[in-house]
Amino acid sequence: IDLEDFEPEEMLADEYAVFFMATYGEGDPTDNAIEFFSWLKGDSDHETKAGESCFRSLKYTVFGLGNKQYEHYNKIGKTLFKKLEQL
Repeated sequence: IDLEDFEPEEMLADEYAVFFMATYGEGDPTDNAIEFFSWLKGDSDHETKAGESCFRSLKYTVFGLGNKQYEHYNKIGKTLFKKLEQL
């Protein structure tokens, strides 16, 4: 699913997820991932909040995309992986 179309309720039914994440500018999420990251941080209007119940049984992997010449290489992929581990 394109993270621009992300709905938390849909993720509750998923068993597996592969996140392909790119970092933009100064370590920011790309435009299509902004709302998803807001939801993860709890800054979203969605009724379903990010938390342990959303990811308890989800098996996932994060694939970071980027160019290692940039200062914030793969920051979003690393941030997402850490956040998912915490939940």
